[in-house]
Amino acid sequence: MNFFLPILSAFCLLILIYSIFQSKKGNAFYPTKLLYPFGIFVWGDGIVISIFWLIVSLFCLFQKDSLYFWLFVCLFWAIRGIGETIYWLNEQFSERHRNPAAKMIGHKILKNESVYFLYQVFWQCVSVIAIFGVIYISKMLFLGK
Repeated sequence: MNFFLPILSAFCLLILIYSIFQSKKGNAFYPTKLLYPFGIFVWGDGIVISIFWLIVSLFCLFQKDSLYFWLFVCLFWAIRGIGETIYWLNEQFSERHRNPAAKMIGHKILKNESVYFLYQVFWQCVSVIAIFGVIYISKMLFLGK
């Protein structure tokens, strides 16, 4: 972890700079598929989330305990998953769709707007797994391994 966190910090700094650059070019809503594992879905996300991961990585580097890092990862995905669930619920019942159902992955399985169910349930599953991770890692961190 001592090797990984400084690299992550530098990577986050680069993502921050590039996210600002892309957003200023008008690409704030352009997808960033390679950055999805960091929770950065569009370049606008990168401005805030890269700062978050930079702070987390520096904090965990100084704490010298990798469990803190994994706790932050789980907390992040729990909150992000809940937020995405709400997003897709809103998308389903909105008059104006930012993500038309016909263009979404999964539309071949569910031919109408019920494709939004797939996204809602996926993000609910992410939230459950992440919340379990928070509980499990918290137990290890604060009650002993």
